[in-house]
Amino acid sequence: MAELEMARLQGQRAAEEVQRAAVQARSGSSSPTPPLASCLTVPRRIAPDGKTPDNYPYLDAAGSHSRLLLYATQGPDPEPPALDAFYSRPLGVHHGFAKAYFICDAATREAIYIPDPDHPFV
Repeated sequence: MAELEMARLQGQRAAEEVQRAAVQARSGSSSPTPPLASCLTVPRRIAPDGKTPDNYPYLDAAGSHSRLLLYATQGPDPEPPALDAFYSRPLGVHHGFAKAYFICDAATREAIYIPDPDHPFV
């Protein structure tokens, strides 16, 4: 008998929780769920150079819908930067490495390169 009463109370609590969730969804007042811990593995095609404490890919921003803005260096520049008055190229480097930004979709596991407006493809 006690088991039947316990099952009835559990069913009643579950129904109340479903009703409460439906009311929150209709009113738009649901509390946001906190972010979960994640591990991001960056393939060599996105960040080809060796990693050091000063040079590693990192998340620059994260948005809703599982989109991430990833910053990564692209290996050593074939021409070392000369930092003098005659250097005409913009300083788009990080510790001597060319930099790049990618939009990553965590749901589909795809990364799209964002072209640098200062260095368009020819």
